[in-house]
Amino acid sequence: ELTLDGPTNTRQIAESELQGGSSARANAEITSTTGFTFRFFVTGTGELKLDFEADTFLRAAIGNDGTFENGNAQANMNASFSLTQDTTGDAITWAPQGSAGNDCTVDAGLAGAGVVCNETSDSQDLNRNLSVSSNPSDAQYSTAAGFTLFGIDITGLTSGAWTFALNSVTSTSVRRVPEPGILALLGIGLIGIGA
Repeated sequence: ELTLDGPTNTRQIAESELQGGSSARANAEITSTTGFTFRFFVTGTGELKLDFEADTFLRAAIGNDGTFENGNAQANMNASFSLTQDTTGDAITWAPQGSAGNDCTVDAGLAGAGVVCNETSDSQDLNRNLSVSSNPSDAQYSTAAGFTLFGIDITGLTSGAWTFALNSVTSTSVRRVPEPGILALLGIGLIGIGA
């Protein structure tokens, strides 16, 4: 949501827990597409700066469960941003990885026209997947710093219509798989019922 009265906040949580049965799953998705038009009458070029703060926490765990024989627990988060020129369909995409390199990419058509995208802040990975399969096990991704800044600076935008999109998906899943011996007994039982 774009507002003129200060910052906008959103929270996204997906959590699943397996206490019985064989699987559990949770999914949370926030998607936003906003269209806006840049018109430049003097220089014909423009600049877009995107800055936001995020505090990420991701965990996949299997507790010390005496009934757990085989399976896995997963937690995933994926966030990406795109700015597309409506006339040509060329785009600038950014998926923050928390790396020292520039995770912002510009399609060849826009790069040839002089569009440049640079990360200004990217200290956490907003595209991470965790998985554990042993009992007990616990994998977490977090930063002790709390909220940290993310940002990109896109220069050289030409006049015309552009579409900005954010896609963010968080999901978890827990799966318990029966041991092969249990499956064999189940199969024998079904054969007996069939006979």
